[in-house]
Amino acid sequence: MKKYYIDVKTISYQDQVLPIAVIFDHKLYLIGAINAVQHKVVFSGGGTGTKYTITVNQKETYLFHDKHSLKWHVYKEYANPPSYHLEKDDQLVVALEGHKYAAIYNTALDSGMRQGELFALTWAYLDFEFLTIRINKTHSYVKDIESNKWVNYVTNTKTKKSNRIIPMAQRTRNILMNHLREQKIFLFKIGIIQNEDTLVFGTPVNTSLDSSNVLQELKKVYASIGITDKTFHDLRHTYATRLFELG
Repeated sequence: MKKYYIDVKTISYQDQVLPIAVIFDHKLYLIGAINAVQHKVVFSGGGTGTKYTITVNQKETYLFHDKHSLKWHVYKEYANPPSYHLEKDDQLVVALEGHKYAAIYNTALDSGMRQGELFALTWAYLDFEFLTIRINKTHSYVKDIESNKWVNYVTNTKTKKSNRIIPMAQRTRNILMNHLREQKIFLFKIGIIQNEDTLVFGTPVNTSLDSSNVLQELKKVYASIGITDKTFHDLRHTYATRLFELG
């Protein structure tokens, strides 16, 4: 395969430099996850450095950093990102202002996190200094055999790839910091002390959200800007196009 040199956006985290996005052929692609990091790798055609196994557009591929030239490269082209009109994306952000679920919708839009991952997220796994989100749990509904009712269930993520650290955009940080303050005040008023184990996104009494309610509210927001037949999962398909805006 042909070697292509690319530009890469990075962040520093725990003495490591981690790639968060690549710019190839004048297009920007957000890295959904870093699945593996291998040091002292000998590259095809010469050179040594670090090989990153990454997920881009829900596909696994590889990214290389030459330790001598300090250049980044790949050996194959990426697929085109999911199509989405940025104009509509901007309208969605505006339509979410003041909505009771604005924080979770915007976080999904900016990060590409799954609904179950967002429902299970607690404040302990947000790092506002290094701008990262640690994902290691997911929420689901399980039918209780004895009561025959559906109950909330939080488990570890299903695969090693799902257990990951993702970058937090500055816009997301601002939204979540404001959400943190508002939640702390509200919970205190009803006798609940916010701590690291508090759900980031929960009901007014900090129990798990109802996915059907969250979806119905999102559909109303979509409908207000003329978009139909969308689900919560569709928010994951829009986040890559937003990285330039997010900074």
